[in-house]
Amino acid sequence: MSGSELVVFLTSLSAAAAGLVLLYLAWKRHAGGALIVAGWASMAVSAILAVMANADRGFAQIAVIAMLGVSLLFIFMLSRGMPALDFAKQRRVANESRTSTEITILSVLRDLWTFLLTGPIAGIIALFAAAGLFRVLRPAEGNPATAGVSVIIAAVVLWGLVSTLLLIEARPLRRTIYAMAGIALTSAAAFI
Repeated sequence: MSGSELVVFLTSLSAAAAGLVLLYLAWKRHAGGALIVAGWASMAVSAILAVMANADRGFAQIAVIAMLGVSLLFIFMLSRGMPALDFAKQRRVANESRTSTEITILSVLRDLWTFLLTGPIAGIIALFAAAGLFRVLRPAEGNPATAGVSVIIAAVVLWGLVSTLLLIEARPLRRTIYAMAGIALTSAAAFI
């Protein structure tokens, strides 16, 4: 690694550290929006700079260093001790919430629809997106095995991501609209 590549790598490492700190602060303060976007943007900049510094090895190095940093943070937090938990209060709150909710046909249908959206339909969206990604990654000549393996891994990650994003939306109608828009966009990317 040359001197300029080392500078880019260290800048990438700094961006990864900044991203982790911003994401930690967003979690700790229960803040959303700007801190989360800034944290993930810093992580994306870190990944791009790492690839510029040392191609795929640079990305792997930054990922390992970031995971090591998070692991050390967790070890530090656990070494300080866990907060005292009030189990009686948690049971009381759970019993109050359990008695206040009634099971109706509509709630069962809503839960079933949520399962279908975040399971099979999110999987279809992930598979279509992976098929579109394969069209981009597939080499014009030679063996497409590397692209195929990358797309398989991407499909699993995308399935989890799409499921999580659909679960974030509380309203079933909006969730359905987002899922149908996702199917339309990813199927266009896969087949057009």
